[in-house]
Amino acid sequence: MKRILIIEDDSLFRSMITVLLKRQGYHVIDKEDANRVVELIREMEIDVLITDILMPDKDGLELIKEVKKTHPGVGIIAISGGNRYFMPDLTLNMAKKFGADYVFPKPLPTQEFLNAIATLTGQEKETYSDS
Repeated sequence: MKRILIIEDDSLFRSMITVLLKRQGYHVIDKEDANRVVELIREMEIDVLITDILMPDKDGLELIKEVKKTHPGVGIIAISGGNRYFMPDLTLNMAKKFGADYVFPKPLPTQEFLNAIATLTGQEKETYSDS
């Protein structure tokens, strides 16, 4: 079973993603902050990291840079709703430059998001297509 780690400070949004991915058959670990993520990835052999960009303690851009350096085989999806200072497009473009494989604005485009997960885990499925 493929393991997905979600880092998201918004508990409701984190729960929604967790339920969505568990229904698709993934093993999901969710955390509200980015502390100890690199160690957790080493301990649990994570396949995909989903991270919010704008978080209180450690931002997702810093996390993406660390994970790409220490665990280059981990797929990374960055998500952002922006805030009053940064539009989502700006933060997501920065995430792509830092090494995120896929980037998505909030609210998530569900089918595209599931397709990205399937691609990163090597489990592409016809059921994820929009047709």
